[in-house]
Amino acid sequence: MERIDLKGVIKKHRGLLGRVCFVASILALVPFLLTRVFIYAFDDEVELLRETQPPSVRFYDSEGRLMKYQRASDYGWRVPVKLEEVSPHFIDAILAIEDRDFYQHGAVSYKSVVRAAIGNIASGRILSGASTITMQLAYLSKCGRRKNYIQKIEQVFKAYLLERKYTKKEILEEYVNRINFGDCFYGVEAASLFYFDKHASELSIEEAAVLAGIPQRPNKQNPRSDFNATKRRQLMVLQAMEKYGFLEEGGAAHYYWMPLALRDYTQASIFKRHSTLKYDMFLFDADFAGGNEQDGTDRRTYMNTDYHREIERVLNETLSQLDLYGMDASAVLIDSRTNRLLALVGTLDYSDEFDGWVNGALALRDAGSTMKPFIYAKAMEGGRITESTILKDAPVRFADYSPGNFDGRYYGDVSVAEALSLSLNTPVVRLLSQLGVSNTYSYLGCYGLVDMVEFRYDIQHYSQDNNERCYGLPMALGTTGTTLYQLTRAYNAFANGGIYTEPILNMEETQETVTNRRLCTEGTACMISSILRRRQLPGCVVDVAWKTGTSNGCRDAWCIAYTPDFTLGVWFGDKSGSEGNNKLVGAKVAAPAAGHIFSALYATHEPPVWPVKEGLLDKVPLCRRTGLQPGPHCTETSPGFVLKDFALARCESCGVQKRTKSIQIFSPRSTVYLSQDGRGVELPIHADMSEATWFVDNKYMGRFNQEERMRFTPGRHHIIAVSPNGEAESSSVSFTVKNAL
Repeated sequence: MERIDLKGVIKKHRGLLGRVCFVASILALVPFLLTRVFIYAFDDEVELLRETQPPSVRFYDSEGRLMKYQRASDYGWRVPVKLEEVSPHFIDAILAIEDRDFYQHGAVSYKSVVRAAIGNIASGRILSGASTITMQLAYLSKCGRRKNYIQKIEQVFKAYLLERKYTKKEILEEYVNRINFGDCFYGVEAASLFYFDKHASELSIEEAAVLAGIPQRPNKQNPRSDFNATKRRQLMVLQAMEKYGFLEEGGAAHYYWMPLALRDYTQASIFKRHSTLKYDMFLFDADFAGGNEQDGTDRRTYMNTDYHREIERVLNETLSQLDLYGMDASAVLIDSRTNRLLALVGTLDYSDEFDGWVNGALALRDAGSTMKPFIYAKAMEGGRITESTILKDAPVRFADYSPGNFDGRYYGDVSVAEALSLSLNTPVVRLLSQLGVSNTYSYLGCYGLVDMVEFRYDIQHYSQDNNERCYGLPMALGTTGTTLYQLTRAYNAFANGGIYTEPILNMEETQETVTNRRLCTEGTACMISSILRRRQLPGCVVDVAWKTGTSNGCRDAWCIAYTPDFTLGVWFGDKSGSEGNNKLVGAKVAAPAAGHIFSALYATHEPPVWPVKEGLLDKVPLCRRTGLQPGPHCTETSPGFVLKDFALARCESCGVQKRTKSIQIFSPRSTVYLSQDGRGVELPIHADMSEATWFVDNKYMGRFNQEERMRFTPGRHHIIAVSPNGEAESSSVSFTVKNAL
């Protein structure tokens, strides 16, 4: 056989072979060059999805327990998980029904392409896209749009790019966290929590098959929309799993008939607003509770869910025991030392169609007597009073405004400590008239208790009638309107030694990032706290400073209580404000509830340690008659506490000549009157002074220009006549009415 001269052939056809090799090299470089071109031509779909489809925000309590999920900015629910945290049953199911060759192909399954092409050509339209998991992920941002052939080619190129940039595991992990499961739930973890109330790692085979079947038609084949369609699709998934070896023979039929433990969608869920409303009310700050810039960020709050549940329990029991039907309650709890917001109960019935959505802690209400300590604090800061200063508790009138005490009684001369601890009205109104409405209002505004803009408008309006003074005086009794949250954080300044700080909600904030303002001296806070601790808080053995309040018409019952450890605000009432209830009295409703809550707080906490007066206040001699700095005519003094570095007002009363004239009461007389019919007697009331102010059994009866008649029931009675202009000393008389038989 003749041998072929290979060298000669190569030498003879050297030019042709060179051209062939060159062309082959160029052709080999084309895919590489095209890939590089398309890298710049197309966006990275995974990066695009991460930017446009952020995960839900997760909120945790102070112990790291999940409180709630919050929708992302596109209103979707997404809870990302690692692939290792997903049940292998779901991975098998999704691969069986969507892309069984996922780990073998390079972005495109050519067998599926051929099969789909034959079907599409035969029908004249796209029936099957032969999309692999990578291809679906590459076009997920445009999910739901019908694709033409050009867009299908674009999808293929994007899939190739994803396969070059990401591993199979990364692609599959991104896919199972992005696919749509209906009802705005995206990703297997969110779907598993919503449909089965369990994590994706806990899914059984039959549950995994249900979820794997939903993405084909998410709004039709999910269990909440059409359970029959869900079961039909589940069977297809199970059959695919059996066919491709993910299940043993006969496994599809077996798992198809397994019962599904679907959750009751009408009941509470961490995704449903009615069940997380209490947490939304705690997270009322819009900058903290939501916002596009915060998507996907896990948030740790200072909310103590144990305290929250205990407060809810006490409030519910109080309403039930007092039979306050139709009433609601709210509470706010702050850590006095760290200013952390520990609990905020906005309502007791989150499922109520109307009131359940109203955050009672943020509703504007009349605060009643809870406003009084701040007025006394301002007077102390101005050197007008100290806790020993004597004030007058007697009828008073300013134009058309004539306040009275809640119980209808008057106590005459009382100390500031007695006036505040007994919550007397006339002394604080007199004090406010001396301090000035505008200045005091500005002082309350520093505590966040009033709206300065609204006040300036109203004062301007009322001053046209020269009625500014009368208009503003009722604010001493809490008529300006404030919220439980504002009131609680204002009292927290007293617990904090006079420093006002906005409460801290989340752990990203620190004391250094919060603005602190000193609103009163530490001595003033100590003196106010000492007065508010004179009486024991009902239902509590702990030493607590507290103040109650009841709005006009008994529509609101308040109690604000605090220690150096906790500041608590409690409110009971009708949220609509349309109905009052005689049972809604702060001392009878809110104070006992606050006492029970404090008892629970200190069951596992050390007793409070209050500041010692001697370290913050000076003990000096004070006029015994007025409780002020002794003047030149003061003959009797007694020791009392005053603020350091503040000059207390000097006594100007001692040495002034006393009035000698007294009112003479003509009737009734100091005697015994007999009732013939058992219903009492009718007696005339008159004195030697016209327009005298009369009090009967410590109740204000008004001014009588002439003789008046009044019926007195059997028993002991006491009458006082007071000069309206102070030109004469008051007089009193006591008498008894008895039955004749």
